[in-house]
Amino acid sequence: MLEVHDTTGYGEDGAATSLDRAADYWIGVKSALEGQENHVVINIGNEPFGSNGYDRWTADTSSAIRKLRDAGFDHALMVDAPNWGQDWSNTMRDNASTVFASDPDRNTIFSVHMYGVYDTASRVQSYLNHFVGNRLPIVVGEFGHNHGDGDPDENAIMATAQSLRVGYLGWSWSGNGGGGEYLDMVDGFDPNSLTSWGQRFFNGANGIAATSREATVYGGSGGGSGKTAPNGYPYCVNGGASDPDGDGWGWENDRSCVVRGGAADG
Repeated sequence: MLEVHDTTGYGEDGAATSLDRAADYWIGVKSALEGQENHVVINIGNEPFGSNGYDRWTADTSSAIRKLRDAGFDHALMVDAPNWGQDWSNTMRDNASTVFASDPDRNTIFSVHMYGVYDTASRVQSYLNHFVGNRLPIVVGEFGHNHGDGDPDENAIMATAQSLRVGYLGWSWSGNGGGGEYLDMVDGFDPNSLTSWGQRFFNGANGIAATSREATVYGGSGGGSGKTAPNGYPYCVNGGASDPDGDGWGWENDRSCVVRGGAADG
């Protein structure tokens, strides 16, 4: 996922740029993104409004989407909520259907950043259930186990996302500063030195190790082991349990799969 960060806090931070200018930036680098539609999600602009001016979010976001589609972009687009991504005004929640309809490709994903506003399970569940119930694609684009504006309920965020089959992205790998070092998942960018937050995120309940699957564009089957057999079919996740008649073939996720080491694996 690629994003423009200069939009952060537009309307409140005088140095921030608009979503319209962010769209111009994407158009300027279009040649580098062409042909990568299966691999790249374009997050038009990070946290595009702070506490001021967010009444413009719906119109500005819809306009930026149309501008990119008119320029020939066929990528999945991601749009962040206002209010520093947390949508405490429910602006994105209440206008998401309008923004989604503005995309002629119907390929826009909504991103909410869950920090101190989402400090109870009920708040997490209410927000995400609204999108799922209305068949609008949503992802938790950022969250942490703590924050300067309050204590987000990371357990509820991860459990609710898993139960609703909603994606999440934790903040962040390493390199936080300005007092936010507690959000580092590893020490000094070292993958062998997980912090307590990193341990929770990767190895805890509903964490990455327990829930992640390799994307199909990298060779995964979506519901398989993340690898394909020499004949091009995905390997079965459940091994012999998927091969009741012992012929090396199984059936998972509505398609044939190959049992590793079986008769069909050659």
